[in-house]
Amino acid sequence: MALPEILARLKVDVQAASGVTAKTVHIGRRYVTERADFEKLHSDGTRIHAWYLYRSETEEEQTGTSGLIERHHTLVCDGYYALLDPAKGTSMTTEVSFDAVIDAVMASVRGDRTLNSTVQNSNLPRVDSDDNWRQIAGVTLHRAVITIEDAVERVLT
Repeated sequence: MALPEILARLKVDVQAASGVTAKTVHIGRRYVTERADFEKLHSDGTRIHAWYLYRSETEEEQTGTSGLIERHHTLVCDGYYALLDPAKGTSMTTEVSFDAVIDAVMASVRGDRTLNSTVQNSNLPRVDSDDNWRQIAGVTLHRAVITIEDAVERVLT
């Protein structure tokens, strides 16, 4: 399968995760300058919560002399979640909530290692929670980057 089909299947898996709203999962990165447009694209109806799905790199390898190329993709699920610290208790409630969503996304992706046969196989997902919050369109956000390495696509040339 080609990259658009691979990313489309990844989108299905991310949308299936508990706590994710389908309309805020995007193939590719989105960019808007107006806050109203930002909220329209990224709000789940309660808060800003969005996922961008894209390829960060691809390495190609020829296997034998048959014209078969293996494309080893690194896929990224880049998640954002509005930050709110009520300044009481012992933890930030939105951080705890987003951690649960991150785990649900990882479980959904982990359960579909071939991305519905669009790739031969892929490594288990890895998460990098970004310690530096982001501020986009005046909204402060938690960020997590889930990486799926070595999603192998086979192409006959």
